[in-house]
Amino acid sequence: MDDKRSKIAVQIEKTLQYKEELQGLAYAKSLEELVEDLKIYQYELEFQNDELRRIQAELEKSRDEFQELFHGAPVGYIVLDEKSRILKCNKKFRNMIWAEDHCDKKRDFRKLIAKEHQDKFYKYWDNILKGQNNSYEEFRLILIDGTELFAGITASVIKREESTHVFFSLQDITQRILTARKLDTSEARYSSLITTMAQGLAVHEIILDKNNRPVDYTFIDINESFERITGLNRDEVIGRRVKEIMPETEDYWIEMYGKVVTTGQPVNFENYSTGLNRHFSVVVFKSGENQFTTIFNDISDRIMAEAEAKRKNQMLGLALNAAQTLIWEMDLKTGEILFEGTESFEALSGYPGEQIKETNVQLLTHFFHPEDFKIIVAIVRQIQKGTINQFTQKLRFKHKDGHYFWIEAQGSVSNKNELFEPVKMSGITFNIDDVFKREILIKKQNQELTKVNEEKSKFFSVLAHDLRSPLGNILGIADILQRNISSMPQSDIDFLLNRNLSLSQNTFKLLDNLLEWGKFSMGLMKPVKSNISFDNLLEDALADTAGQCQLKSISIEKQIAGNISLFADPVMLRSIIRNLIGNAIKFSNRGGKVILGASLTSDGQFRFSVRDFGIGISQEDQIELFSFNPKKGKAGTEGEPSSGLGLYLCKEFITFHQGHMFVNSEAGSGAMLGFVMPLNNNSPA
Repeated sequence: MDDKRSKIAVQIEKTLQYKEELQGLAYAKSLEELVEDLKIYQYELEFQNDELRRIQAELEKSRDEFQELFHGAPVGYIVLDEKSRILKCNKKFRNMIWAEDHCDKKRDFRKLIAKEHQDKFYKYWDNILKGQNNSYEEFRLILIDGTELFAGITASVIKREESTHVFFSLQDITQRILTARKLDTSEARYSSLITTMAQGLAVHEIILDKNNRPVDYTFIDINESFERITGLNRDEVIGRRVKEIMPETEDYWIEMYGKVVTTGQPVNFENYSTGLNRHFSVVVFKSGENQFTTIFNDISDRIMAEAEAKRKNQMLGLALNAAQTLIWEMDLKTGEILFEGTESFEALSGYPGEQIKETNVQLLTHFFHPEDFKIIVAIVRQIQKGTINQFTQKLRFKHKDGHYFWIEAQGSVSNKNELFEPVKMSGITFNIDDVFKREILIKKQNQELTKVNEEKSKFFSVLAHDLRSPLGNILGIADILQRNISSMPQSDIDFLLNRNLSLSQNTFKLLDNLLEWGKFSMGLMKPVKSNISFDNLLEDALADTAGQCQLKSISIEKQIAGNISLFADPVMLRSIIRNLIGNAIKFSNRGGKVILGASLTSDGQFRFSVRDFGIGISQEDQIELFSFNPKKGKAGTEGEPSSGLGLYLCKEFITFHQGHMFVNSEAGSGAMLGFVMPLNNNSPA
């Protein structure tokens, strides 16, 4: 470019000199020739101007291409002056440091260099200015926002007469540096892990025979845990073959390691080493050409513990089976239940043990009584809500053949989550059928025994209270007659004899009731039901009470609706009728009347009533009329003793026949007592 300009300048100079010569010769030449020469020179000048314009365009194009290349470069470019101020930079550099004004304001590039690299950079800068070194260097830069950037810098110097410029190309190597750091950290951690890991680690090289079959292997490296677990010292094994160190090593170990090396497939296994007399869990993988690495744990203690646990589980299983006991755990979120002792379950229920090994609380509906399953659901809900933490419950379990037997389930919360909410419940279930049934039987027997004792106490109470007084009166009257009969008027003798007869009859009736009640309550009376005629039964009862009626001049009126047939125990029913008639006579006034009624109700039951017109029964006394309380007995109209046992016995007997007693009375207006019972009573005899 400079050569062309020089040539054009020389040509212009020559043209001007020639123009002066033309002016000197103008007088010698004609005007026309001069004009022609000037035209020729004009053409030459126009040509030269066109050439200058073309060259200028090429210069501008080259400058634009340079700018485009400069700013579009994939690395950062900057131009610095001798004081390291940034004179110019490309877009990549601006993006690298995230600062537009560094180039515009001619910031000092050295201020971007991290403190620990300042000395290194000053030395590098001095060498560049002196022309001694422009090689590649790496520096850490601290950007305006505090982040770090690692840059690889290559420098070149451009010197002019008036100035010196330094041209930097910067490559962002941050990712490489950080990756290298991570790699160094990882390697350090890996080295530390290998050294401190609890597992034994060894690197080996396989030894092959001429047929490429593995026959031995050598130790290349081991960690400290290898020495601790095996008892082999590092100096004793490195570089040596395993069969030198442990000649008894089994061939299958070597074959397995050789397979890993040849196939590249890692293996994981547990085995027993005869040479070391220990059990090991081993992971083996290929780690280089003909090399493999083993990582292993000594699991001898675990194997022994598992064997012991297995033995204890077998013993526990035998115990659970013998005791017909199940151990279980329930997930309170899903309702899933895991059972131990499935053989016991099979013996207990008749179902296969696998059927309940893993189940759900909802599936238990098949095994439990419906009412008891409701109890189970309620307990689980209470446990889930935290209302209770444990329970003990007797339940009915369904056997495969359909019958129910009793079990007892005991459980408690065994696990809670981070919110202290119950998530698991564990427990035990065992067969209590025989024990529970014995308990029920014993309880029933105790209740019956208590009842018998109570009845016995009542019996002796009546004997002491109700028999003592009338017997004493009878003896007293007999004594009076014996001592005074010869001197007494006949009327007094007749009175005392009638009185003694009445007392004797009432006492006999009381004794008869006592004996019947005692036999019934103590289970000595065995009722026998049969088809009987009520008319015949009534006549027998009237014959029993005829003496009572005669003594008080009581008339009996019968209002019987036809011949009625009953299915009942005749002894019991006769006792009921006799007691009701005797009671009516006792509370009737002398010369009174008793009406007997018998009929069928609208619903087909038998109804019998005894109506008297005596002193009646108050509402208060009606409350306990059919209860046995000797202390509340009420004397008849002529002082006849009363214990209340007769009506109590009536109630017991009629209840046995699935009937009920009734009373209708007011004090001073007489009373109607009776009973209603089925015609054909099918209760067991």
